[in-house]
Amino acid sequence: MAPELAAYVYQSRAVVYQKLNRYEEAIKDFEISAALFLNQGDSKNHQMVTLQLDVLKVIKFNEANRNPNISLR
Repeated sequence: MAPELAAYVYQSRAVVYQKLNRYEEAIKDFEISAALFLNQGDSKNHQMVTLQLDVLKVIKFNEANRNPNISLR
């Protein structure tokens, strides 16, 4: 795989994990994607992924408050 595409792959997989309510995996992949975009100097996509990550953390927090079986880590 071309290194410049890796950030998009991680971002896409994170979205899938999020839709499956697999928050830990989604957060990890969004973090990797954001770091890769930053390293590539792609500030627009870095900012977009960082926003997606922030939204996911809020979703995870809200889910954890409704379901005590979800970890906040």
